Amino acid sequence: MTQNDSNVRKFNNVDVLSFSELFMIRRVAYIYCLNHKPNYVQVQRRKIPVYPGSLFA
Repeated sequence: MTQNDSNVRKFNNVDVLSFSELFMIRRVAYIYCLNHKPNYVQVQRRKIPVYPGSLFA
């Protein structure tokens, strides 16, 4: 039981970190695009939450 509990806790921690990192990346990218390329934000606004990886492309 101890190993299972530790595995579940690790998985939950990784999930929370990944979600918080995704939100931070999206927020920073959105603000950056808003300040430098407003047209790009209007066109790509819908694709950011669906494809987070597209931010780095």
